[in-house]
Amino acid sequence: MTARTLTGLLLIVSTIVTLIGFMGLGISLGNLDFGDTQGTIASFGENPATVKTFISIGTLGLLMSVLGYAGLSDSMGGGSGSHYTKIGLILYSIGTIVVVGESAMYIGTAEAASKGAQATSGALFATGLALGGAGVAISMLGLAVIGVGICVQKYLNQILGCLMFIVGIVGLIIAVADYTSPLITIAYIGSLVVTIAVGILYLRSES
Repeated sequence: MTARTLTGLLLIVSTIVTLIGFMGLGISLGNLDFGDTQGTIASFGENPATVKTFISIGTLGLLMSVLGYAGLSDSMGGGSGSHYTKIGLILYSIGTIVVVGESAMYIGTAEAASKGAQATSGALFATGLALGGAGVAISMLGLAVIGVGICVQKYLNQILGCLMFIVGIVGLIIAVADYTSPLITIAYIGSLVVTIAVGILYLRSES
């Protein structure tokens, strides 16, 4: 398997794995409203194994996307947009690492709530929201900067680069304004769509 094939597959498969994880969590627990703290904690506490399984799967998908974008950044080395892409990758990686912390807090929330530790579960959940808001904002900013790099270098597809920039900026604004807002779903879906599109175009492009 060539580096190009691996990078393209990582971007595509990471999207699928992320969807399975986080969409699976939503379907399994019903319509979660993270703005309803007590309701979400109660739902987590009733299904700790489900929360741990699906959040772990979704988080794995996010980490895979970091590796995919790292491969994309390497392939743009020396180009006019490579510096933007490297900066974007750093931001995207930092944001994803912070989101991993968010995932850990939610798993801890489910475990604590299942044992009736209300104070602990509440503290863990609040910490998770704080980490999530910061992590998503940073990763979305990184995605936007990667999009700028693609546009500047005219790499793969400039329209896709512009879409990445728009999705990233919109996601950044929503995450900063109100991370618990249902509108954040728009940014999530947008980021997954552009990521899988990058993977497909990357596989189809000439080596």
